[in-house]
Amino acid sequence: RRVHGMADADGNGWLDVAEVGEVAGSLFEQQGLPPPVGAEVVAFFREMDADGDGRVDFAEFSYAMASVLRKHTKDFELLLRIGFETADVNGDGSLDAEEMGTVVATLFEQLGLPPPTAAEAEAVFRAMDGDGSGTVDFTEFREGLSSFLLSEPRKFEQLVQEAFTAADADGNGWLDITELASVAAPLLAR
Repeated sequence: RRVHGMADADGNGWLDVAEVGEVAGSLFEQQGLPPPVGAEVVAFFREMDADGDGRVDFAEFSYAMASVLRKHTKDFELLLRIGFETADVNGDGSLDAEEMGTVVATLFEQLGLPPPTAAEAEAVFRAMDGDGSGTVDFTEFREGLSSFLLSEPRKFEQLVQEAFTAADADGNGWLDITELASVAAPLLAR
């Protein structure tokens, strides 16, 4: 809701073509890419506007963001690879319990959750260590996160809601462009 609210420049509760264009442009520019223009923006908007009413409400916006992740599996995998390699402090190609604990703590922090207990971090590590080797390789890491995000939609929705609430600095239930940028910039800088 925060991201949606931040993009909703006129505060009417939904996004129009211009607002979607602003969000897309900001996100593309933060990635060092040329922003979409004209027909590209209209096509993106039409894809997001599932019911065809000329507006993108929060549900459509949320669904579109999830769809983007699914459609851009290569980008998602690249983000996972970067995250994995960053966490692999000793460079051995796998994450041990300590490295995985750092990943879990970072995820909790980014979601605005209290730091995980040692037991929570250990539980995540064991769940992702599919072969019981005592380490998590990239395949286990990718499958663990993908499985969580795609097969646990209620948990994913809850995490998104918690992240949204954390980003909604003024507590108005919407993300303005400043709040959206404050959330997106650190994620895109990694």
